[in-house]
Amino acid sequence: MLSTFGAGAVAGALLAGSLKHVPHLGGVVLSIAFGMGVGLAVIGLSPNVYLTLAAGGAIGLGAGFINVRVIAWLQGRTPEALRGRVMSLVLLGAVGLQPIGLGVAGAIIDLGAVTLMFAVAGAIVAAATVAGVLAGVPSQMTDGAPA
Repeated sequence: MLSTFGAGAVAGALLAGSLKHVPHLGGVVLSIAFGMGVGLAVIGLSPNVYLTLAAGGAIGLGAGFINVRVIAWLQGRTPEALRGRVMSLVLLGAVGLQPIGLGVAGAIIDLGAVTLMFAVAGAIVAAATVAGVLAGVPSQMTDGAPA
């Protein structure tokens, strides 16, 4: 599954990097993120390895695309003097907190609640995307020049 995730992430990054402009970037990003949340739930409920591999690849595709487009969008709108500080906070959330998340996931798996863990993780991601829509992210996150 990690290999299909990785292959999907490479494909998503290449796709995101090859596009000159993404119309309605905020809506696209939130739609992809919602799909990734659904994919997490699918992994937990999957009856076979093929569906799990497909979901892992799709999640990777979305992650690769979002990482390229959102980081570029964020850096393009952050004043140069603050860019290092902003990116350090982003990486703290993305990478620095990962060991904590892995520890919690490992404890949940040890309790035998794998399906529940993936379902709840997917629901959290889906709920966050709905919150983003309600907060107006699609209209605020455009792929044009910063205002």
